[in-house]
Amino acid sequence: MVIDETTKDVVIRIFNLYLQGKSYQTIANILNEEKVLEPKKWDDSTIEKIINNKIYVGDYERFKRVAKEQGKEPVIYPNVVEPIITRAMFEDIQLQKEKNQRAYCRDRVYIFMQKMKCPKCGKIMGSKGTGGKKKKVYVLSLFRL
Repeated sequence: MVIDETTKDVVIRIFNLYLQGKSYQTIANILNEEKVLEPKKWDDSTIEKIINNKIYVGDYERFKRVAKEQGKEPVIYPNVVEPIITRAMFEDIQLQKEKNQRAYCRDRVYIFMQKMKCPKCGKIMGSKGTGGKKKKVYVLSLFRL
């Protein structure tokens, strides 16, 4: 593998923007507005793949998808290619990912959540709150098994 000098600076910029606390979508929007590498259309999943790819620190991950499906760790070959970013920066990125993740916490108790089934179709009945902060409406909804 050889580093593509035309895209190297874009990759470094993506990592730097992420370290500044920008989200995947925000970075994609910035690159699209600036028409970086046009006609490429940037989206959040592309940015996420770049941020999570260890090849940029010089490590090659093999069997990543297969290992994930089997609940195992992929095979990692360290220092296979010349790194674009430092290991310290990649570790900082991993810490930043934890900060950027939204902590989801259910603040309501639904006593029948995932416990009732519709007698006609057999779907599991669930519930969710709607209506924002001013008024809460709790709705029972059906989910497929």
